Amino acid sequence: MSVESSPQTIDRRTFVAAGLSLLACADARSAETGVPVASQSLPIPAMPGRISESEFLALAARVSNWGKWGATDTLGALNLITPETIRRASTEIREGITVSCGAPIPSLVPDAVDKSGNLKLWIDAGGQWGAVNDRITLEPHGHDGLTHLDALGHIYYRGKHYNGVPFAGVLGDRVKSMSIESARRGFNGRGVLIDLAAAVGKPWLDSTDRVTPAELRRAIEAAETDLMSGDILIFNTGHHAQRQARGGRPRDAAPTGGMQIECVEIIHASDPSLIISDAGMDTVPGEVESVHIPWHITCIVMMGVQLVDGAALGDLLATSRHLKRSSFFCTVAPVAYVGGTASPVNPICIF
Repeated sequence: MSVESSPQTIDRRTFVAAGLSLLACADARSAETGVPVASQSLPIPAMPGRISESEFLALAARVSNWGKWGATDTLGALNLITPETIRRASTEIREGITVSCGAPIPSLVPDAVDKSGNLKLWIDAGGQWGAVNDRITLEPHGHDGLTHLDALGHIYYRGKHYNGVPFAGVLGDRVKSMSIESARRGFNGRGVLIDLAAAVGKPWLDSTDRVTPAELRRAIEAAETDLMSGDILIFNTGHHAQRQARGGRPRDAAPTGGMQIECVEIIHASDPSLIISDAGMDTVPGEVESVHIPWHITCIVMMGVQLVDGAALGDLLATSRHLKRSSFFCTVAPVAYVGGTASPVNPICIF
């Protein structure tokens, strides 16, 4: 059954009024974001199934880093962090200002509706001494606002991990390869903040907003620095501001906007060592047929680029705007959970 809409007639007065209304909205967005109207464009709406899985496979092949660091490599883009890139990044430290991008564990926030973890305390005491001890249980993946680093062993696609390593299941509640302890030396380098929401003139991307490649290029240009191999790219969708607007409470499976998957080719060309985002890169609803997490697949499996999901970027945005620069030194260090596929992290940016 098809549904046809009847044609509508819009007179000139209505047309002009609508145009004036749009201009007023654009002026309001400009005043709020500081982005000139002329440089703004609205993101296009999400279209589920817009890209077929065969088209996605071709795209994934184009951004593949398999074999780039050898047939047996299990570090991926962590190889891009070298003594030289760290020394170069250290020149970004000028004001001595540090900014935390790690959110509080959402399930431990008062009145939380998230179920990402649990904290139990007990007291040991004897004589004149006492100690308050902790037992922490965490479920890092799939929760809104739990800042964590994904291991390369977290995702596989069509039976393969990064670099074509076959998925071999788990053994004794441990992954057999590319677990989180592979990144125990940490990610240290130049961070670059790319503000997707500001590039389209909005305080945050709504769940159906999809940033196009042209808009991503505009956001990169607005950062006013050339991307370099080994950079740590930090993407802001405004998720932090959106969360505050809804009362500040994290929740499971929060819908979010983001980039069209075609943007991954621009990111691949920039050769990042790590990607940090406030909303986890993958959008809800998705746009690739039969593929629920295309960004995790292209980044982790194909490019070997690990992801930090759920970063709290509000303070970083404020500091970046105050200092009028989008680059800084960034460090991210995971806990070496042997055989695990994630670690909670607190990314630190130093200006």
